[in-house]
Amino acid sequence: MGADAWYAGALSGLAVGVKVSAAPAALVVAVLLALRARAQPAARVRTAAVVALALGTTWLATAGYWYARNLVHTGNPVYPAAFLVWPGVSFSETTLLEYARHYGLRRALADAAVVYADWPLAHATLAAVGLTGLAVWLGWRRRALSRGGRYLAGGALALTGVVLGLLPVAPYSAGNAMTFHSGFVHWDSMRYVALVPILGWIALGFLLDRLGPGRRGPIPVAVVVGVVLLTSGVGPIVVLALAVAARPLARVWPGPLGPATPRGRALAAAAVAALAAGLLAAGHASKAAATSGAFAREPLYGAVVATLDRQPPGTRVAVFGDQWVYPTLGAGHHLVPVRLDADGRLATRPVGGAMEPGDLTVDPVTFRANIAGAGVGVVVVLHLPHPGRSPRWPTQHAALEAAGGARLLHRDAATAVWRLPP
Repeated sequence: MGADAWYAGALSGLAVGVKVSAAPAALVVAVLLALRARAQPAARVRTAAVVALALGTTWLATAGYWYARNLVHTGNPVYPAAFLVWPGVSFSETTLLEYARHYGLRRALADAAVVYADWPLAHATLAAVGLTGLAVWLGWRRRALSRGGRYLAGGALALTGVVLGLLPVAPYSAGNAMTFHSGFVHWDSMRYVALVPILGWIALGFLLDRLGPGRRGPIPVAVVVGVVLLTSGVGPIVVLALAVAARPLARVWPGPLGPATPRGRALAAAAVAALAAGLLAAGHASKAAATSGAFAREPLYGAVVATLDRQPPGTRVAVFGDQWVYPTLGAGHHLVPVRLDADGRLATRPVGGAMEPGDLTVDPVTFRANIAGAGVGVVVVLHLPHPGRSPRWPTQHAALEAAGGARLLHRDAATAVWRLPP
């Protein structure tokens, strides 16, 4: 129990450290651990203390720093979002609930399903079958599981319910204000439900394992499902075939990978792990090359990435317009991204709810001098095409043209890259 608490605390703490929207899921994990502690009357107080210590310590170690840092520097632990007594931005016109109020419930459900079920659709269907089947099986055969097993199965369903239940009111669940006014749910919103299909696939493996013709297959069905989904492009039909075949195979294939002994199960798990590692290692070089080449071939910013990669090491790069982080580091992490305010000075205030510096308020010559004072050598002006947005470029672009002395390295329909002389 103690090891589980430390392990669960570390993993859930990492999730909360990445994004505060993971906090409800972390609370579900805490409730599950509390229920397990309560189920041990002989050492209930001691177990509860261990759980509290484990969660408190791991959450502080993995996530506490970021929220404490926000509190110190901005006065709000979840800056820039408004939360309880802390002021901030409410991010209006970004939620599915607002989308439903504006366009109607039927359209909101249909538009959201197009985005949130695109894993692709066959994988989403497998997840839905797994979760639905788990709920039915838990109500029908829950006594076939131990108390801990019931907690885990119920916890998976509780996590699913929490994620989907809070989704309509989660900021950006429908996208941003521009896509909202354009009348569609933003395709990036699917990241908010990533936990649900993972739980669904695990639930499907569990059901196949419980309902299969044998009692113990040589390879756990959940492992087969997970390995195939994560390491190959094999279709869902093949996944199911492998998962189902793993069980009756044990009857005709006794031996070292058989299910009868702990040694056999350990060897089976090791074989699956070795297979997965081999598949990943064999494909790493080709995947890395494909990823690197994909940046250069990307139609919106491929030429810009190539332009930035040619700049000398240590070049300071500033961005006006859409905020863009990764490409300004350079392929070899040899560039230095710098955040400037709207007038070209080093930014000293937090970004707040705006993800771009804003409009210029000084003349072009002053703007150019401010950039030079910040030691910036390359300026990227970004105006990515987006449904519902104005075609007007950031005002800093025209100011760089008017000020003179800057050389245009690249320009396309969405981006301009300027080189400033020393």
